[in-house]
Amino acid sequence: MINSFFSKQFILFLIVGSSCAAANILARVIFDIRFSYSTSVVLAFCVGFSLAFFLNYKYVFPKTTKNIFQQIKNFFLINIFFLPIVWFSSIALQEVFINFTFISYPNLVAHIFAVSIPVLASFLIYKFSIFKE
Repeated sequence: MINSFFSKQFILFLIVGSSCAAANILARVIFDIRFSYSTSVVLAFCVGFSLAFFLNYKYVFPKTTKNIFQQIKNFFLINIFFLPIVWFSSIALQEVFINFTFISYPNLVAHIFAVSIPVLASFLIYKFSIFKE
């Protein structure tokens, strides 16, 4: 299992994940125009994980033999589990970072940290469950 982190597949996962995290964060900034920070985090999470499924399916785990509808269902269920973790972390870190005067954009910094939390666990879950070859 540890060897999985020293593979081309993991590097691809990090590239895809970084792209999806960037889309998530950009979407949150856009949603902030119309919605509260809390609501924007949830909406942006949906944007990020939708893109994550497509890119992981296409580029990181292309050899999976599972039915696509089963993969989508499992991907959705796993990411719904991560949503409260990311949401709570975003809100809690925002509250902490607002008090640090040296952090110019506490919402942005909090969201970046929160989106990064599930990276290692999600790779293992995707590899050995959702997109298992």
